[in-house]
Amino acid sequence: MSNFEESLREFYRKLPEGVRPPLKYGYHWTKLHGSSLVERKPVFHSHRIEFLDFEIAYLEEFGFLGPGPGQVLVDTHASIVSPGTERGILVGLPGTARRFPFRPGYSAAGVVRAVGAGVTAFTPGDRVAGGIPHASRVNVDGSVIVKTPDAVTDEDAAFVVLVMIVMQGIRKAQIRPGERVAVIGVGLLGQIALRLAKLLTPGRLVAVGATRTRADMARASGADAFVALTETPYPDPGDQADVVIEIAGTPSSMTTAVRWAAPGGRIVVVGSTRAVDRGIEWKDEVQRKRVTILGAHMSLVPGADTSTGRWTYQQECALFLDLLAQRRLRVSDLVTLQASPRDCNRIYDRLVHHPSEQLGIAFQWQRFDAAAPRATSAPSVVVPKGDRMQPLRIGIVGAGAIGRHNALSAKQSPLAQIAGVFDTNSKAARDVAGQMGAPVFDSYEALLADPGVDAVLLSVPHHLHREMTLKAAAARKHLMLEKPLANTLEEADAMVAACRASGMTTTVNFSFRYLAQFQAARAMIAAGAVGDITGVQVTAHSYREYGYWLGARSHSVDDWRTDKTKAGAGFLFMNLCHVIDYIHFITGLKTDRVYAEYGTMGSPTEVEDTVSISCRFRNGAIGSFAGTTTKRGGNEAEDRIWGTHGSLSIVGDTISVYSTREIDGRRPGKMHRVKCGTPVNWTKEWVTGFARAVRSGSTPPVTLRDGWENLAFIETALRSMVDGRALAVPQFGAGD
Repeated sequence: MSNFEESLREFYRKLPEGVRPPLKYGYHWTKLHGSSLVERKPVFHSHRIEFLDFEIAYLEEFGFLGPGPGQVLVDTHASIVSPGTERGILVGLPGTARRFPFRPGYSAAGVVRAVGAGVTAFTPGDRVAGGIPHASRVNVDGSVIVKTPDAVTDEDAAFVVLVMIVMQGIRKAQIRPGERVAVIGVGLLGQIALRLAKLLTPGRLVAVGATRTRADMARASGADAFVALTETPYPDPGDQADVVIEIAGTPSSMTTAVRWAAPGGRIVVVGSTRAVDRGIEWKDEVQRKRVTILGAHMSLVPGADTSTGRWTYQQECALFLDLLAQRRLRVSDLVTLQASPRDCNRIYDRLVHHPSEQLGIAFQWQRFDAAAPRATSAPSVVVPKGDRMQPLRIGIVGAGAIGRHNALSAKQSPLAQIAGVFDTNSKAARDVAGQMGAPVFDSYEALLADPGVDAVLLSVPHHLHREMTLKAAAARKHLMLEKPLANTLEEADAMVAACRASGMTTTVNFSFRYLAQFQAARAMIAAGAVGDITGVQVTAHSYREYGYWLGARSHSVDDWRTDKTKAGAGFLFMNLCHVIDYIHFITGLKTDRVYAEYGTMGSPTEVEDTVSISCRFRNGAIGSFAGTTTKRGGNEAEDRIWGTHGSLSIVGDTISVYSTREIDGRRPGKMHRVKCGTPVNWTKEWVTGFARAVRSGSTPPVTLRDGWENLAFIETALRSMVDGRALAVPQFGAGD
């Protein structure tokens, strides 16, 4: 690489991420069309499947020039996945290509569109099959394709190279009529091997598979018997075969092949075994039995040698197509999935993680390239003008900083109306009521007794939640509670029982869920962006001055936050409970057990200001929550979630997501940064969602159970440090 090229690459790497793709596209477009002018060749556009990295397949659009000397331009109609080879490359098995991007596929069929100089065997319009990759249109060398007979379908013809691989292996086995034959492996190539071997009239044809999953297909392929290794790992001497075709390619398949070979037998190894079989007993088995082992890799097939007894690549391919045309061989029933190339990301993901789910996978390129039907106009939808529900009349209880915020947010909701305000600090109550245009109540009981109040919103110190909830339930008022639900689970249980008995709807203010970044992250995870979640890591660092704990920020000053009997907990209840809630909301996980360390490191309180929690979720994932209110120098918070298919992190209103899956049209195998939408008033959304649930008789978005489970997590974490061990988190309703 020249110094200029290296400098150009370095310049490109330093560009902002959003600028790189269009610049790269522009460079390739200019280069391609410049070459088109110089070489006087047309530019063709196509799509091809690429492996971008381990376990990542993607449908890539690309452009290329018309065919060069000796080349043929083919419009692909169908291509067949080679499951062992392509899966091996995707997962990085030994002996496979490990450079990406990798372009898979080598067995397909289609129609010739154009030919290059020197090509006389094919003309435009010819149907052909051969060594064609997974692409809708591509140039291939004329030596790797043959003409398809009229009687053969494109999908059947697309098996051509896969069958050729097996066919030359069967040929090397030199099966004689009456010999006993065993085929080790009953996947796609194993089924083909059974069918080809059957044409040679063996005396007994046995299929050997790991389990009985494909026993019926093996018998349909001509096997006289089927053996599952989970049931019969060692054959009886009378069942040993004169010829063993090893086609499974598993770590132990050669050991199995040697066991199944009769004394003096022949073992033919077709294709590539993607691991080292260390279980072969060479002295006691191979040498004692005088077994002959023959290699039959595709690379041994000559391209042009026509010596006696040698079959070339094209001769083998043509023979297969003739057998199809004569109906002496069938392969159509081996296709268990016809797939659109647009689904390749999902298809290969299933192949990697569930390799036995499908037998033969055929990509339908002709259907993919067909013009899409013209969209018809959708039926008109009548959208109601505004929400016709009657507003929920809410009594505000607590006029401190949080109470004032909640009241102002509720006033903005189209489904809420402030019906009154109460606080023991009458001045604070009058200030809020004046802003709301609502009456002031002299007591909590008076507010509850007013028929004009449908629900109460409690923004009061934690230790008051239980008694005020019981009174609201007795007065049959719907209830909105500031977090946490209560100071202890014992208090919470009494509150749950009272609310259930009243029949009124209750919610807890975990309104951070409504933030755009958390809603978007939840949708991405639900769509499978990270796969099965295996880990969560949360950090939440901030600074709270002394005055915060003493209520200096509030219009109703009170030092209850510093008193453990009143506050119940510090940082966990004041701040981290929100994080614990939205992480469970985003992931959909439930916690099984927790262990915590915590302490008061720099605050004038009896409660904790620094916490580190380790937890195990019920799905087996491991998580950690760590934070403090003593970190000077600016707030820092990050939520990280990862799993079997990717990772996701949230910092502020920006999500960074990496996935092996194609989600919402985003290219897999690439880190995407998604800045979420317009900021929302999350408390207003919480109030609106609750009011809608009350008026419609449905379950509120944030339930009483959500509040209970959040409290259960925190209380268990607090107890775990005292006990010095991890503790199981109680389950909601376990005592019912």
